[in-house]
Amino acid sequence: MKISKNKKNIIQGDALEMIQHGRFGPISVGSSLSDVKDFLSQIEGLQPDHLSTYDSDAEDTWAFAFSSLRFYLNKKHHDEFKVSAIVVDATTKEDSSLDYENHIYFRCHGLRRGNRLKTIRRKLNDMGIDIIDQKTIAYSVELHTNRYGVLSFQFYPPEGIMEETATFSQFIIK
Repeated sequence: MKISKNKKNIIQGDALEMIQHGRFGPISVGSSLSDVKDFLSQIEGLQPDHLSTYDSDAEDTWAFAFSSLRFYLNKKHHDEFKVSAIVVDATTKEDSSLDYENHIYFRCHGLRRGNRLKTIRRKLNDMGIDIIDQKTIAYSVELHTNRYGVLSFQFYPPEGIMEETATFSQFIIK
């Protein structure tokens, strides 16, 4: 985790860290609920925009949701809550805030919201990041990178189910 030296209490996330190392700061899939709370508690006054719990198919699930950053935690078989996914909405700028209070910043390394699938594939290739799988699901396309990342692209009717119309929308670790 990086706390900005210029501004006190600013968390800085990084797209390449997510894709290459499977984490947002120190939080990765398998981190505990207390790890997430400890990480977020370092930001003075930072509150999730939405904190929810619900029971879905006999699994208790928590979501810490900020404007464009979400931590999902599941509890199976009476064990403790563990991170099951981290989702960061792609931004239109190189560096952008992920929360309304401007406490969480994210660097996207040119992997920006709205870029076409072929543009993102080229940029990943230029960075030496391998794409190991591509899946089309409902109205989205997922690029799975070697090792941790999933980049999600959305397309909408009336364009139809065509990868050429898909635009980049999210970074996902699951």
